Amino acid sequence: MMSNFDVLYKAGLFPGNVTQESDLDPKVQATIKSLSQEEISALISMFKKLDGVAQDQVRDLMRTASF
Repeated sequence: MMSNFDVLYKAGLFPGNVTQESDLDPKVQATIKSLSQEEISALISMFKKLDGVAQDQVRDLMRTASF
């Protein structure tokens, strides 16, 4: 089974400079690990509904901020 990070990474939620979980802020890592499968699915679903500019903004936030 893939980790939460792997699922979100495969869905494209991280910028190009994030290729592994350790590239993220420790608070973001902890938050991602704590997400349920339903929360992961909701994040991916909402992300895919955004336009390209908004997706880029989300990627930047996922790299630096706790959500």
